[in-house]
Amino acid sequence: MNPFNNIISPEIKQLYNYAIEEILSDTGLTIPCVLYYDKPSVHSFCNNCVIDPISQVSSNLYNSTGPSPFPENTICPVCGGSGLISGESSETLNLAVLFDHKYFIKFVDATYLNYPNNSIQTICSSSLVKKIRACSKLSLSGTAGQFSYTEYRRESDPQPIGFGDSNYIVTLWRIS
Repeated sequence: MNPFNNIISPEIKQLYNYAIEEILSDTGLTIPCVLYYDKPSVHSFCNNCVIDPISQVSSNLYNSTGPSPFPENTICPVCGGSGLISGESSETLNLAVLFDHKYFIKFVDATYLNYPNNSIQTICSSSLVKKIRACSKLSLSGTAGQFSYTEYRRESDPQPIGFGDSNYIVTLWRIS
């Protein structure tokens, strides 16, 4: 018989989850972070050239109001002649951010054995795992962005954490 069996009660586990939920709440210890995605999801008509109403592509004529004038019989420098420009897809989420590697949550995963200089670790709800995996980079927003590097690339796959469950994920990020 194991003397440590059932030493941690369900009430203690629930107390842990309440504490982490409070840390991750919008009024807790989170920082607004902007997640940038590889695939642009926003397409709009070019604001630099005249769009052909039938083919919906650039007629390669400057529209006289755009940001980058170009001579006739040349390709629009903004849209490359396609008539569409892509906007970068991004989203701002509140994540708990650890800046000092001494306080990082450690795993057996090899990426956690040697922490890269100027790395950060984020903690968030496991419901955000698809968004964290899909993003190509992260930047800190608000006052935290003034005191750190602007862009980080994901160094590790999100790792599940929790006290008897996997309600949260932790991810290591390296400066880009």
